[in-house]
Amino acid sequence: MRGVRGAIALTQLLVAGTIVAGGAGAGVALDQTGVFGGGDETVEVSLDAVSVYDCPDGAESGEVHRGDRVLATGRDGSGAWIEIRDPRDLGARVWVKAPYLVPDADLSGLDVRDCEEVEVALPTTTTAPSDGGGGGGGTAADTTGPTISGVSANPNEIWETFPSLCGEMAKQSTITASASDPAGIASLTASWAFGPVNQTKNIPAQFGPFPYLTVPDNTQPTITITITARDTHGNTRTATTTVVVHSAAQCSI
Repeated sequence: MRGVRGAIALTQLLVAGTIVAGGAGAGVALDQTGVFGGGDETVEVSLDAVSVYDCPDGAESGEVHRGDRVLATGRDGSGAWIEIRDPRDLGARVWVKAPYLVPDADLSGLDVRDCEEVEVALPTTTTAPSDGGGGGGGTAADTTGPTISGVSANPNEIWETFPSLCGEMAKQSTITASASDPAGIASLTASWAFGPVNQTKNIPAQFGPFPYLTVPDNTQPTITITITARDTHGNTRTATTTVVVHSAAQCSI
């Protein structure tokens, strides 16, 4: 996991379904309408899904979604990027582009951080058996990803929604899986490239429903859903499942 030097600014972000509670000491409350209590600054993401990055202009490491609530911990010197607590790994920090956020208060008071200030903790090591030659034992870093099991899409066939068609047909599939790792599981997500926007959701995840004309009439594409498990050392493993999405027009044939 990654740690951050210096004090963390107690600033909340509102990422315009899943709610992730604010960090320790934030001193705010969430009511059922999704409005923050207290006077902490909030910002709202202007898109359904926004990419997050390991560093400004660095590698993409995931997404935040409409309804997520995360803790802002800093900004870059230009103010173009905001550092936030990673909702998938609360001990880690990631960056999001500031233009995608709609703040309701001035965030210029956040600490200015360089990405180099984020330190990667050394993984747990194990001592190799001595060869008896008097030399010191070596160490081996944990580079093994989690074990994924029980991957399921239920049902594995769904239909588009249309008011007068396919009334009894399934419109949504539940994606489930489990993961295990000696170091602990930091996140378990399902992602797919289909429909209006690409999606990444925490498991269990709902795939669908999709409106009429998401797929061409009288077709039934098979959509691949990727399951990604990440352990607390950052190692990942993936698995896949599929769901067939039928056009609502097929119900009239």
